[in-house]
Amino acid sequence: MNSSPVTVIPNLSNYLVKKILWEHYNIEATVLPLPGERDQNFLIKATNRKKFVLKIFNPSENKLFIDAQNRILHDLTENSISCPEIIKDIQGNAIIFIDDFQHPDSWARLSTYIEGVPLAEINNYSDSLLTEIGGFLGRLDQRLTQFDHPAVHRDFYWDIANGPKIL
Repeated sequence: MNSSPVTVIPNLSNYLVKKILWEHYNIEATVLPLPGERDQNFLIKATNRKKFVLKIFNPSENKLFIDAQNRILHDLTENSISCPEIIKDIQGNAIIFIDDFQHPDSWARLSTYIEGVPLAEINNYSDSLLTEIGGFLGRLDQRLTQFDHPAVHRDFYWDIANGPKIL
């Protein structure tokens, strides 16, 4: 089992991210870092006031698993389950290869940004909020049980089924 966290994540500069956005998406924007455990993530505030998230995948990530993620997001969107929508580049690609000698084997994906407040920042959970969260998680779980892809059958340290092995 891959039970240790990733020790090296991508480290692209804001300048390079802006260049990627312009060359691949024709987007001029302000770039702000977002937290990420495996990947490098950015909040993209475009000059047209739209917001996006750019994910720079960890170079160790299997491209087949990135494909699985994209298919899951597409499936959820097609079934009216709220999630980020993938933005294709100017050539119609859902993921792009970053052609930069300092970051070999790096792939990226642009998706819509969903406004909201992180659950960790909410002090008091109302019954209606908890009901809404429970309903959403139930719909999400029901949809994901119908999804399959070869790459999702992997041993991964964040998989809750591995809890007893890690503890």
